[in-house]
Amino acid sequence: MLPFLADRQVTRSVLKDFPIGVVVWYVEPFSCVFNRSARELTGFSDRDFQKSDSLWLSRVHPQDQASIAAARKKLQIEKKKVTCDYRFLPNGHREEIWIRDVSLPWENGDGKFGGIVSAYTDISGFMAGSTQSTPDLSKVIKGLTHDIRNSVHVIGGAIEALRLTGSLPLPGQKIISPIEEINRLLGDLEEYFFPPNTQLSVANAVLLLQDVILQMQDQLLRRGIHLKLVHESSLPHVRLDACQVRRAIQRVLDFSLALLPQGGNLKIEARRREIEGTRYVELQIISYSADSLAIDEEEIFQPFLQVQKYKAGLSLALARETLSRNRGQISFRKKNSQQALFSLLLEVCSG
Repeated sequence: MLPFLADRQVTRSVLKDFPIGVVVWYVEPFSCVFNRSARELTGFSDRDFQKSDSLWLSRVHPQDQASIAAARKKLQIEKKKVTCDYRFLPNGHREEIWIRDVSLPWENGDGKFGGIVSAYTDISGFMAGSTQSTPDLSKVIKGLTHDIRNSVHVIGGAIEALRLTGSLPLPGQKIISPIEEINRLLGDLEEYFFPPNTQLSVANAVLLLQDVILQMQDQLLRRGIHLKLVHESSLPHVRLDACQVRRAIQRVLDFSLALLPQGGNLKIEARRREIEGTRYVELQIISYSADSLAIDEEEIFQPFLQVQKYKAGLSLALARETLSRNRGQISFRKKNSQQALFSLLLEVCSG
């Protein structure tokens, strides 16, 4: 099927002037061919994918990554065409677009699997039109969340007043803590469904990190956790929304502390890293626990994950979405049964 694709030069010539974006992915050795329309649509070219297509998945909206991975797996197993719609952040753009990805396998002259040919079209206009019938529902959800949070604030204030006057039948914190947790969850729900606008600016990743650590000093001391920060000298500046990324780092640190209920050590390393031609500042957050970490790597970014008594809610899912909006990435792995590592990649300013 489509044996001419085995010749990269012929492929490049045949697809050059196609009116839609087409990318041919080769498996052995890995490479790809972008036609002109694909380069204009995505902002990427062949040279951005010299070793693997992982950069492509990193530009897909976090909530859509599972569907595209499932579609690719189905294609490889069944060797049939698959179609997938997802949100994608083109290189150099601030706003995502909706892409329709139609992919099918192709065989070389020997009848062996040669790779995948994908056609990409921008369906943002269509998707915007398909959601126009439900704007009132969004307003209702947002308004409801806002009103509930206001009510929670009022209840919390009343309980605090009772605590100060000694009129509470129970220790105040036993009542206040659940109220605070509900308020935090409502705030996370609002951000999850209605993410804030992203304003990118130049920032120093280490200074940003130090600011977050400074705000958490009391919490670290109270939990008996020793934190060590190590960073390379003269790290390049990154481009991000400082307020959003600061909050994402705090969410990851909160979870990392929850992995150490008996206290322990937390180490943060900041260093340069390059992946497929893109330069990043990488923040590695490593938890050292005296006990075995009962946590599944595959579930770490699932909403409402609970580890021991700590309820993550939407915090890690929000951290991943925040970093994606800021052209960054986050991953998690267990180095061994007692060490957990978060890796946060922040894209370096070009030029």
